[in-house]
Amino acid sequence: MIPEGQAGSRESSAPKCIDARYVSSLAPFRPVDGHKGTFGTLLIRAGSPGMGGAAVMCCEAGLRSGTGLVRLYSDRAMAGPILGSCPQALFTPLPDSAEETITVLDRLTADSDAVVFGPGIPPDSNTAEEEAKILIAKAQNLLMDAGAVTVLANRRESLFRLFSERRKAELSYPVLTPHPGEFSRLVPEWDKYDRVRIPARFAEEHKVILVLKGHETAVFTPAGLWYINTVGNDGLAKGGSGDVLAGLIGGFMAQGIHPEAAAVCGVFFHGLSGDIISGRLGRRYMQPTDLFDGFPEAFRTCGWQ
Repeated sequence: MIPEGQAGSRESSAPKCIDARYVSSLAPFRPVDGHKGTFGTLLIRAGSPGMGGAAVMCCEAGLRSGTGLVRLYSDRAMAGPILGSCPQALFTPLPDSAEETITVLDRLTADSDAVVFGPGIPPDSNTAEEEAKILIAKAQNLLMDAGAVTVLANRRESLFRLFSERRKAELSYPVLTPHPGEFSRLVPEWDKYDRVRIPARFAEEHKVILVLKGHETAVFTPAGLWYINTVGNDGLAKGGSGDVLAGLIGGFMAQGIHPEAAAVCGVFFHGLSGDIISGRLGRRYMQPTDLFDGFPEAFRTCGWQ
């Protein structure tokens, strides 16, 4: 695991640029005699009828990140798509009752090294708030994206308090990955042209690692550090791109990489893969699913074998 604080220094308020040299310095050790248990288990709570692609792309990214095991916990309707697209992934269907849904989530969380919650999840689901409470309170490493961010926005006062409780339980800082529209739900007074002051304050106040997506995606930490991405292009501005990013960061966390470093490296590899693929296919034509073909070159560029 990369220790807290290794991925930056709070001596300067200037941003740290996320580039290949920096990401190379964070390359984790990968033992040649490792087994699937060595490389962690990622639980993904994602997908629903009509938004199944989010779960598939998130799972694929988690698998391609190098995670030992990826498990999807989702609607029964997702069994066919996930097994057809990612046969390596494990699949647990949602039970029929809300109570059992929470019970199973609690058990799966205890057996996982990291959890991604939110891609393709309707925020008005009858269990979404309770699921958020369980995961914030118990997930060893947690990433909240998409529908989960909206759940937070709808229950700001009660759920934000739980972030502070995570530290008392010696759990890691959660990673939030909103796009500007989702962040404006979390902070209604936010001006989208303020890409630093309010996001930085939010990360410090609520003890989260904030990945504010967009042109020059930025990462803000509870310690007051912030990073700005140097790669990526408008070809990434398509539905599904965020699902790939969530799975990539979640997969890194499951492998024992500190959440701050996982967020920074995930953002970089996602953007670098976008640049690699845009060079082959063009920014207009490329799709989020094409990013997987760019990962091998992106990883090799930074010595992540």
